[in-house]
Amino acid sequence: MSRVVRLLVCTSAAAACAALLTVSFHSTLANGGKAKLYTYKAEIPLDSDSSRKCLFSTAAYPGLFYLTSVNSKYNVLLVRVENQTKTPLALDKNQDKVELQFKTKKISGVLNLAVTDPQTWDSFSTEMREALVYPGQVERGEEEGVYVYIPRESLGGFSINRQMPEHIAFTVASLKKTFKLQMPVAKK
Repeated sequence: MSRVVRLLVCTSAAAACAALLTVSFHSTLANGGKAKLYTYKAEIPLDSDSSRKCLFSTAAYPGLFYLTSVNSKYNVLLVRVENQTKTPLALDKNQDKVELQFKTKKISGVLNLAVTDPQTWDSFSTEMREALVYPGQVERGEEEGVYVYIPRESLGGFSINRQMPEHIAFTVASLKKTFKLQMPVAKK
């Protein structure tokens, strides 16, 4: 059984509403699959105190992830970076990288939208750009949000079936390291 839902989609932070979108949801999953929350996590040690880590996490509902977009060009994931260590974490919007690994394809995310798509970036208000800008650092004991923009054209058929990535590879240039945000293993 499927339902058709019509939504008014806002295509910019200035709230210039533009398009009427028709989406079909299939309600054949009885296991919560149509509203399943996908959570990805990674813990990274930054200093010699192994009890304190830098936590990276994101969560997304597939329907909302594929339904919402920025200017009909990008789907967005918010990665929370919580630095529980005594060492600041240096980030670099031009050197750090994010890749979403699906079963059959890797898709690169955009961290520096101002350079990749200045027209979209400039359509945001100053306040919105300040909120969305990639942080240069996560201070010790602080938390920051990293917005990852995934080009919709790259997602192709994945959006039809609302497939989510198997993991998210995050490269932090200052650490010279790539780590995987993964879904927790189910306890038996």
